[in-house]
Amino acid sequence: MKYPCRQIFTYLLLFTLALRVNAQSTGNSTVDQLAHAGYWLPDQATHIQTAMGMLNQPPPPLILTEWQGTAPTPDTLKGKIVVVDFWATWCGPCLAQIPHANAIAAKYAAQGVVVFGACCPRGSETMAQTAEDKSMTYPTGKLTTQDVQAWNIAFWPTYAIIDRQKKLRAIGLRPEYVEKVLDALLAEQPAPAGAP
Repeated sequence: MKYPCRQIFTYLLLFTLALRVNAQSTGNSTVDQLAHAGYWLPDQATHIQTAMGMLNQPPPPLILTEWQGTAPTPDTLKGKIVVVDFWATWCGPCLAQIPHANAIAAKYAAQGVVVFGACCPRGSETMAQTAEDKSMTYPTGKLTTQDVQAWNIAFWPTYAIIDRQKKLRAIGLRPEYVEKVLDALLAEQPAPAGAP
């Protein structure tokens, strides 16, 4: 089959642009590539575009209230890698992931990683009891509706990872990608001597 030159040129141009857009959206680092690959809803173009547009920038403010456990402070988070578990009391997959998040918190603590929960406003009146019943070992606080919107939380659970320079490096991760991103980020930003 023969193609006119114009069609071949158009095809090559579109292919080149697609490659360029894909490279820009995933970034160059292993962390950026894993953040893109691990996004929970890859077929939801609007959500993934919004989430990927937030990466490598300071995250939106996050003011949590009514903490269950010891609330992290700016001093305790300084120089740390932070994993935020956005969860809901009514969400079965969220509750099923609590043991995994407990294990991540324990496994990476010595490397300067902090895990905390951010509970969906809907159903948050049972947050403390749910955290206790599910043996949540990391602290959790209640989100506001404004925080849910600012962080573009489209589904529960969702995981966000913030690096030591306070830049959002991943959001919307499937649970099995959290450790992959942490390992890549720790290779990029090892724990300082004397951490945690």
